[in-house]
Amino acid sequence: MKTITLTHEQMRVFDGPWEPVTFHDPEGNVLATIDPPMSAEQREAFRRIANSPGPRYSGEQVQAMLLALESEWEKSGGMDERGVQAFVEEWRSRRESA
Repeated sequence: MKTITLTHEQMRVFDGPWEPVTFHDPEGNVLATIDPPMSAEQREAFRRIANSPGPRYSGEQVQAMLLALESEWEKSGGMDERGVQAFVEEWRSRRESA
């Protein structure tokens, strides 16, 4: 499963009463609309996650890592979960030391 971490600004969309949210790409094309019933507990869980410490990555950083992972996957003929984790850790350490 892919994960996207929202910025604090993006999380403000979820403040207040729940209403449908539409996601667009940079060109304005609609990617998806979500309108699930969200409880107060679920909204609070989103807020806790948004305010939790930890690394934050931009969409560009995530895309670069996924492209590198895809390239490695094609070169190696596939990887198991441990191989993917090892690749991501090595990739992150190379990026941080650069």
